Amino acid sequence: MIRNRRSNLIAVGAEALADALLELASRNDGAAYAVERLLTPPREAIGSFRSRLESVASLSERGGFIDWRHSGEYADDLFDLLSDLRAADPDPRTGVESVAVFFAAFEHIIEACDDSSGHVSSVFRFEATDHFVEYAKCVEDNEFVLDTILDLCKQDDYGITGNLVSRTPEYLPEDFLSRVIGRFKEAAKAEGRREDRWSLLEPLEGLARRLDDADLFAWCRRLGSTRLSAKDQIEIAEVYLEAGDAEQALEWLPEDDQVSSFELSRRQHLLMTALEQVGDVAGATEVAWAAFRRSRNDFTLETLVGFVGEDQRDQVVEEGWRLIQKVPGLLISDIEFLIATGRGDDAAEHLIERIALLDTSPTHHLVPVAEGFTESGQPMAATLVYRGLLDILLEKGQPRSYKRGARHIESLRKLSATITDWRGFPNHEDYVSGVREKHGRKWSFWKRVDG
Repeated sequence: MIRNRRSNLIAVGAEALADALLELASRNDGAAYAVERLLTPPREAIGSFRSRLESVASLSERGGFIDWRHSGEYADDLFDLLSDLRAADPDPRTGVESVAVFFAAFEHIIEACDDSSGHVSSVFRFEATDHFVEYAKCVEDNEFVLDTILDLCKQDDYGITGNLVSRTPEYLPEDFLSRVIGRFKEAAKAEGRREDRWSLLEPLEGLARRLDDADLFAWCRRLGSTRLSAKDQIEIAEVYLEAGDAEQALEWLPEDDQVSSFELSRRQHLLMTALEQVGDVAGATEVAWAAFRRSRNDFTLETLVGFVGEDQRDQVVEEGWRLIQKVPGLLISDIEFLIATGRGDDAAEHLIERIALLDTSPTHHLVPVAEGFTESGQPMAATLVYRGLLDILLEKGQPRSYKRGARHIESLRKLSATITDWRGFPNHEDYVSGVREKHGRKWSFWKRVDG
């Protein structure tokens, strides 16, 4: 289809297309920019690229600022600048120098916008890096290319040059990579303050992962830290494991009591994988049990079943139910686990017995739980969850949520028709009457309900 349209446009003729393009350019800035790019002679295009880049980079100095709503358009302008450079068809060395100038302008560019969306940074990390790689792979002077990326990294306080270094195997010879590593090491060691080393060490870590060089990765972490944290040790172990050295990974993994609860799951997963790779299946199984006992979910269940065998699934789930009953509180993750494993009856009884402990703050988790109870034939449990959701919604009193609240009322109405034993809780009519008495002044909500 596209090819046919192209052929048809060619058949229209150059004069007609030129008129149409000029008319479009008079009404559209993007089209006007494309026309100007087409009409700029290649020998002038490099100068035009640098002049436009300077104009964009000086926006903050001129008092301009791009808010987050227009950051995507700002990123498009930067992408167009790179297109200007490509259209100029520079020789490889000039191309490398020009992209380097583009990277060097990042600080001024980022100060002129709210890049919370990441659109602007992405142009540098990906599109600009792609351009650099294409030019650099055609440059014969490897030392010049290395000097360029090293200088850019030294100036980088924002972490946007990491991909330039990690992708060096794509544009520098394999036998030259040791030179790259050596120069970066020397430069990092020459920095007096540890915090000043990260603009060099972080990109070098990316290259270490690309090369499966775990020793280099560990060297970077040591040089950048006065004392390696448990998180550092876990990440070093992860790189050793990725490099196929499970024994070294085990050496690096810290003990459980040294790890934060946030990192514990990651540590257990790495430990299981490493133990399995060194042939200690019994040890890996023990860790899988520990992970399951700590947190019962689809991942820990399937991991454990993978070690103990599918024929043990029911016994594992039963052990999970036994552990859940011992938990003093009410964990939504446990309810989700029971529903997902076909233990809807147990999940319902567990929730009803501990409904006073229901935490309604993570509402995005509760809606699927209510739906799961409905689908598994547990209307009373589903009702209590929907009531909890509705109560917290009305307490917050945010009108934009009232449509969702009205849907909760409708769900409760449908569920009430299937409930014969209210287990000591108010029936549907009494519950709604109580809600009206407490929140009767929220007329916009009741208008939705009654409508």
